[in-house]
Amino acid sequence: MKRLQFLFVYLKILIQLIYRFLTKGISSLSVARIIALSFLFAIFFGSILLYLVELHNPTKPLSYTDALYMSTSAFCVTGLAVVPLSSFTLSGQICILLFIKLGGLGIIIFTVLAGMLLIKGISRNTKLNSFLTEFLDDNKNTKSPEVSKYGGSGVFRAIISIFQVSIIIELIGALFLYFSLPDSQDIEKYNRFFLSLFTSISAFNNAGFSLTDNLNFLRSESFPLFVVSVLIILGGIGFPVVILIEKIFLETMKNLMYKLEAYFENSMMRRALSGKDPKFFHVWVIRLSYYFEERFMLYNQGIRGESNLVQSKIILYGTFGLIVFGTLFVLFLEYDSALQGLTNLDKFMNAFFLSVSSRTAGFSTFDLATLKHSSIVLICLLMFVGGGPQGTAGGIKITTFAILLQYLKNVISTSQSVHIFGETISKRSVAMSIRLYFLATTFLASMGFILTVFHENKEMHYIFFEMISAFCTVGFSLNFTEEINQLEKLVYSGLMYFGRIGILTTLVAITGFEGTTQLGEIDDDVKLQIG
Repeated sequence: MKRLQFLFVYLKILIQLIYRFLTKGISSLSVARIIALSFLFAIFFGSILLYLVELHNPTKPLSYTDALYMSTSAFCVTGLAVVPLSSFTLSGQICILLFIKLGGLGIIIFTVLAGMLLIKGISRNTKLNSFLTEFLDDNKNTKSPEVSKYGGSGVFRAIISIFQVSIIIELIGALFLYFSLPDSQDIEKYNRFFLSLFTSISAFNNAGFSLTDNLNFLRSESFPLFVVSVLIILGGIGFPVVILIEKIFLETMKNLMYKLEAYFENSMMRRALSGKDPKFFHVWVIRLSYYFEERFMLYNQGIRGESNLVQSKIILYGTFGLIVFGTLFVLFLEYDSALQGLTNLDKFMNAFFLSVSSRTAGFSTFDLATLKHSSIVLICLLMFVGGGPQGTAGGIKITTFAILLQYLKNVISTSQSVHIFGETISKRSVAMSIRLYFLATTFLASMGFILTVFHENKEMHYIFFEMISAFCTVGFSLNFTEEINQLEKLVYSGLMYFGRIGILTTLVAITGFEGTTQLGEIDDDVKLQIG
C-alpha cells in the first residue's frame, strides 16, 4: 500500500512538471531541449507503467529503481538488465517490447529530422517554432526547388517511410526467425511467434534484449545468427543508408520489370489476338512494375534517402571494415578459447556475430566473462565507435571516427582541409567531431573515477567495460550488472540516457549555447552528421 501511495505522489509531481513545461510554451524551447525532455518524460512514464505491471509478479515484484533502470535501458535501446527479462510477466515483456519500439522509432525520427536540419543550416539551438516553420511551411511564395527541397510534406513522407521500412524489416526478420529457430528446450516454453517477433524488433532497434536473456541457444545455429546480424546491421547503419539501399534495389527491380513488362505485354497481345484471356501472372507482373516505378518516383521526388553520398559511403565502407576487423581479431584471439568446441563454420559465425553486436546491439552467444583481456579491449573500441547516425546505434558514430582519422592524417601531413572520397569536409563538421571526441572521453574518464569509488575491490576492466557499454548503449556486461546497488543503478541509468541523446545535445539543452555558428557562414563544403 505504501508503495502505491509513493507512486501516486511521484506521478502527481511528474504531471505537474509536464503541465508547467507545456504552459511555459513548448514552441519556445530549443530542438535539443525537446529531444532531451521527450526521452526523459518517456523514461519516467515507462518506469511507472512497468512498476505497476510487475507489482504482482509471482516470482519477484520489481522495485521502482529496477523499473526505472529497465525503462531507461529499453527506451535508450541499450539492453542492460538488472533483472532477467525471462522472469518478467508476459505483460512486462510486452511493455519492454513497446518501449524498445517507441525508443527506436523516436531515435530514428529525431536524428533524421536533425539530419535534414543539418543540411538546411539550422542550429540545434533553434527554437522549436522556427524549426517547424522551416519544415512545415508549404513554400507557396517561392519557386525555388532548393528552398522547398526538404520542406512541406516531404518531412511527413520521410516519417511515414521510417514507419513502413522499420515495420517491414522487422516482420520479414521475424518470419525468417520463426521458421529457422531450433526446436530446443531453451525456447520451447516461449510462444515461438512472440519470441521471433521480440528478437527481430530488439535486433533491428539494436536493443540487445532477449526473452531468453541471451542467445546461447543459437550458438550452433548459423542461419538464425546471420538473420539477427543482418537486422542489427540494418538498424545500425542508419535510415538514410537503408533508404539508399532500397532505392538501389527499387531501381534494379524497376529496370528488370520494364523488360518483363514488355515481354508479357507482347504475350498478352498475342493471346488477345488469338481470342484467349491473359493469364493471372501477366496482370501481376504489370502491377508489380507499376508499384516499383511509383515507389522509385516517390523517393526521387520527396524522400531524400541520403543526407549526402559521402556520408552514406563512409557508413557503408566503415561498417564493412569494422565488421571484418572485429571478426578476424575475435576469431584469432578466441579460436581455442571462448570458441572452442565449435565447428569452423560456427566459430566464424559466432566471431562475426560478436563483431556485429559489439558496435551496437549487445547480443551474445556465450559468457563474455570468459573472453581474454585483449578481446575485451577490442570490444570496448568497437563499442566506442558504434554505428551510423540516423539509426539506433550508439557510440561516437562512424562518421565522427572517419573524420578524426582523416584529421589526424592531415595533422601529420600538414594539410589545410579534411578530404574524404575526394570531397572537402565542412570545417564545422571537423570541429564538431573533435569536440564530441573530447567531451565523450572526458565524460567517460570522470564517470570512471566516480564508479571506481563505489567498487574499490572490483577489477577496473569490469567497471570500465560496463560503463562504456552503458554510455554507448550497447548492452554488454561481464556479469557485473546484477551486482550494482540502488545508487549505482541511477548512475548507470544516467549514463544510458546521456549516451543515447548525445553529450553534445545534452550540453546544448542545458546551456542553450551550441558553440558554433550557423552552417554556411564559415564554409559550404560537405556537411556530415556527427554523433
